[in-house]
Amino acid sequence: MYIKWSVTADLSDMTLEYFEKEYNGIYGFFSLEIDGNKLGERAEECYEDEGLYDISYYLGCLIKCGIAMKKREKISVMLLECVLAELVLEFDDDVTISFVNIGSREIYWSAKITREELTEEIEYNYHSFIDYIKKVNPLLLDSYLLWILKSRYDDFKNLK
Repeated sequence: MYIKWSVTADLSDMTLEYFEKEYNGIYGFFSLEIDGNKLGERAEECYEDEGLYDISYYLGCLIKCGIAMKKREKISVMLLECVLAELVLEFDDDVTISFVNIGSREIYWSAKITREELTEEIEYNYHSFIDYIKKVNPLLLDSYLLWILKSRYDDFKNLK
């Protein structure tokens, strides 16, 4: 697996109404590592107790990448913590992932994975995230944030 995440926000006693009003994402640690190139942080690598990465945002982007792959469309993913760079994914027989400077378009690094590997990342991470929410606070499954994620995943699954 290329993606690792862990939720640090305490969602267990939260009402759906409070979550909808106060939260625009589910936060924690998030990292992506491909061919020794790493973005983000893992909990075990950080001295802080709470991660600042919007896991729900990045999982939504991951699913969008799967949709783009099925349509064979190039896609850019804005990195919330790195405003001067983005991930660019291009699709042919494989998936080329590049870490690119937004201004100069310089490619800092580039790596390839298979289409099957990207699909496995989407399936594993989506289901693990939903299972985590079910376990911690199933009320949140009815939130708008999770509805968007589920809708995006359904779109991905329905494309051929």
